[in-house]
Parts: sequence; C-alpha cells; structure tokens
Amino acid sequence: MTQITQQKVKEFLVYDPDTGLFRYRRGARTGQVAGHHHHGYIKISIPGYGGIYAHRLAWLYMTGEMPSKFIDHKDCARSNNAWSNLRLADRSQNSANAKLKKTNTSGFKGVRLFRGHFRAKITVQSRIIHLGDYDTLEEAVAAYKGASRVGFGEYARAG
Repeated sequence: MTQITQQKVKEFLVYDPDTGLFRYRRGARTGQVAGHHHHGYIKISIPGYGGIYAHRLAWLYMTGEMPSKFIDHKDCARSNNAWSNLRLADRSQNSANAKLKKTNTSGFKGVRLFRGHFRAKITVQSRIIHLGDYDTLEEAVAAYKGASRVGFGEYARAG
C-alpha cells in the first residue's frame, strides 16, 4: 500500500482545525463526519489506503507531511483532534503525558507502596530511574513530579 499524500486526503476530506472533525468532501456522505471510534481514537477509511487515525491525518492535512513520530493529544482525550491539542512526541514524551493506568493503586504516576514505604521511579528514554523510597506518599509524589518536569518538560503529567 502506498503512502497517502496531503493532496489525496484533501480530495476526500475536509478538516476543521478548531473542532478536529473531518467531513467527507464528496460522494454519498458529503458533509457527514468521517470516521469511527477505535480504542478511543478516531479512525478514517480512505479507499486504497485503509484505515488511518484521524490525528495522523490532521498532521498530514496541516503540515503536508505524515508524522514520523507519535502524535500526542495534550489533553489525553484520544478523540480530540483539534489542531491546538496535537503535538509531535517521541515514545517517552507520549508515555509521560498518559493518564494513570487502571492498575495504579497509589493514585499517582511513578509511585507505589513497597515494603511499608512509598517507592518513586520514572522511566525516561527507556531508562528506569529509581528516585528513592519515602516514608510518606507526599514525599514520593513530590520526587516524581520534580523528576517528571526535568525529564519531560511540557509533556509531564504527574497524574
């Protein structure tokens, strides 16, 4: 399958950068919102190219280039494809801006109860960094938040 181009996307779809919605430009569904939900994301089928995530199409539509990295949703809402909500990210940055996992028991990213203490750790560029064991949850959370700001900058989400 060949790589889709900005021109081809614009032949089939119209993108509204304020709302993040794509609409069909032509055919029986002209004007209708394009795409369907797929694991929280919006996926749009384009004949000859298969299903492509709307956030990747938005990037292509606005910049003329298919993103080589991840596209991060600043607000963590996978279906919010407003242009102001999208930014390029590497894997580490994209993970840094993720919501808490359902299995989290402390209520905070990077912190867990371990042998009567609160252990803080962070993963930056595939490296796990042990931040220490703390007597209180607040101390461990503060350690993670500080490391997150240093390691991830604007992508930091302490949860």
